[in-house]
Amino acid sequence: MRQIKVLLGFAACASLMAATDADAHQDRIGVWTCKMASRQLCGPKDCARSKVTGWSRIDFGRSSYSLCTAQGCAEHPARIIQGRGLITIDVVSKGLVGRLFGYDEFVEIASTGAEASISHGRCVPSDH
Repeated sequence: MRQIKVLLGFAACASLMAATDADAHQDRIGVWTCKMASRQLCGPKDCARSKVTGWSRIDFGRSSYSLCTAQGCAEHPARIIQGRGLITIDVVSKGLVGRLFGYDEFVEIASTGAEASISHGRCVPSDH
């Protein structure tokens, strides 16, 4: 009986934490800028570190995702799904999926033929 009570206690804590984390995501509005700290390029046999060459922007109001370099940004329509401690950004036209979790942690996975790029970084609200 004690084990069941302990398990129920853990379940209640996990549920409360998930609800609190989900509530933190409900305020995502405007434009967020995501700066990548690391990037790996993966082929059929292995992965290797690759140079980070740009940044991304998520526009929650326009439901768009922009890939940016020093030359400018290319905006793409995105399906943005907010829920339970995780935001998924799906850019079908670019074979790209992004995940925003915690408050500002971000992972971007993009597929280009036989290769995939995996980037990790952080996002912050931006003014433009």
